[in-house]
Amino acid sequence: AHNKVRAFAGWPGTWTLLRLAGSTEPVRAKLLHTRVGTDTGGGAAAPGSKDARLVDYSRAGAALRFSCAGGSVLEVTRLTLPGKSPVDARSFWNGLNGRQAWWE
Repeated sequence: AHNKVRAFAGWPGTWTLLRLAGSTEPVRAKLLHTRVGTDTGGGAAAPGSKDARLVDYSRAGAALRFSCAGGSVLEVTRLTLPGKSPVDARSFWNGLNGRQAWWE
């Protein structure tokens, strides 16, 4: 996934759907900057389950963490939502106001 973000930087871009707690429709987010993260071994959720797709925030790395296939982790450091300015991971996380988010 990280290489896809790098390859499609600018146009056409790499997009994902984020489902926010309390929201009925997912939000389309464009991933602007990513890096390959390290698995912390905390992935106890079954692959394919909703909990396996829970977005987490790494304060140490200042990145949103997306668990991927094979136990790999994609860290998103910058993203943008439709009609909004690009934000860093911390600003996005703070904007959730404690709500959970899942990637699709």
